[in-house]
Amino acid sequence: MENCSFPCPWPHSRLIILVVAGVLILSHRVTLVLEQTPLIVLTWTLRLDWSSLPPTSRLAKQISAFQTQCSPSTRVRKFCHHHAGLGSNLHTWAQALCVAMEQKSIFVTESPWLWMDENHCAHEKYPMLCYFGHGHLPEGGQCKSSNSSLPDMQITSIPYLGHPNECRFNSANPLTPHMRRTLLSFEDCPSFMNRDISVHEFMSAAMEYLFQSIQPVVIVEAERQARQSFPLGLPDPDNLVTVHMRWGDKETELGSKLPAGTYVEGVKFVLKARQIESPVHVYLASEDIAAINAFSDQAPKHWRIHTSGPTQEGFDKDMLRFRSGLNGLSSLGALLLSMQSNHYVLATTSNWSRLINELRSNVIDPRCDNCTQMVDLHPGQWPHQHHDGSVTYGLFFGEPLGQKDLTS
Repeated sequence: MENCSFPCPWPHSRLIILVVAGVLILSHRVTLVLEQTPLIVLTWTLRLDWSSLPPTSRLAKQISAFQTQCSPSTRVRKFCHHHAGLGSNLHTWAQALCVAMEQKSIFVTESPWLWMDENHCAHEKYPMLCYFGHGHLPEGGQCKSSNSSLPDMQITSIPYLGHPNECRFNSANPLTPHMRRTLLSFEDCPSFMNRDISVHEFMSAAMEYLFQSIQPVVIVEAERQARQSFPLGLPDPDNLVTVHMRWGDKETELGSKLPAGTYVEGVKFVLKARQIESPVHVYLASEDIAAINAFSDQAPKHWRIHTSGPTQEGFDKDMLRFRSGLNGLSSLGALLLSMQSNHYVLATTSNWSRLINELRSNVIDPRCDNCTQMVDLHPGQWPHQHHDGSVTYGLFFGEPLGQKDLTS
């Protein structure tokens, strides 16, 4: 028999541990001698089957209906991702989707996209198919199965940067964050963002539509990270708190960043509100090693802190230097792992926090009887929706919560 100690590199997402007379039998090749304990089940299977999550909200169903109208007379709007972080790209994609719906067109995204994984889809013409299922996107199964192919349809571009989007960019001279904020321009879609339909509602529905079918490579990556980050198996969602800390370039964008202590107090607030007792598991989503270390230093020692996904030492102020296909796949795997929790501490000034919150509200909650809660340490929104329902395309940041707000 071969012996090992935790964590062992188990190749499967579910493992049944059988204890007989103090001997732990893991497989025909591996045994461990432990104290007598009852039957234990370790699992790294995600709480949802992300390959098949049909939309449940009215608006996401409406998006799906628009995206299945494929015929030779169908108008098509195409879009290319600009230079930005992955979360920003997904939200500008959703805005472009809104524009296409306003014009009663279907919507496709064309290459290039530097977040595409080089090993699995470097030459994919339609980059969203790299990570998202072929069945519900028109560039995948929906329109290819019709009598018409996309090139034969009436295709027009959704412009940005003040000129038509021709799916070209200069990777040697990418836009700076300041240039992106001042040059990007977007068309309006008042039928879907207005006094009755909030920006959050549409963006959440768009993510619900997009994430209804995830490619197997992303799910495999998420479960690989789960085995690595949770060697004793994934905890019950009610004993897990997901925290997203985006430091990095947020100091440049916001003028300051939330202290690590505020995130720690946010977790304590959640634990007290839900009366969660030990063991406390925290899944800390962050690409910044400095943020991870700062949180770990200030967190109570009995908390079990788990991390996964791409990280950088001495995080660069410009997220674009972090961009790569490998990091894209790893980031989306970490995103699915983030959704294992029933409790979230976020700062929605970050696109990634907003993305987590959108999936929480539109994908997780409908399938768990609204079991989740979220604390927003620093509210933010894009596009910015005003009190009269109108929308502008500058960033909106609310007032951040302080540690006193969470402890009073």
